[in-house]
Amino acid sequence: MATIALANRVAEETNNKIAELVGFQVRHERRDSESTLIKYLTDGILLNEMSSDYLLKTYSVIVID
Repeated sequence: MATIALANRVAEETNNKIAELVGFQVRHERRDSESTLIKYLTDGILLNEMSSDYLLKTYSVIVID
């Protein structure tokens, strides 16, 4: 899946492991932590998070491509 591949590439290029600086969340897999600053999501996951927090207050910046 593109979300996982992108997160892995960014983690590799920043010399970090997944779930440290860079994380991701897809339908059946989530790899992030308290220290994660960049998190890649599918649009479905983002919509699901909006059902409980429609202002997405846990995020500082959201980029949709």
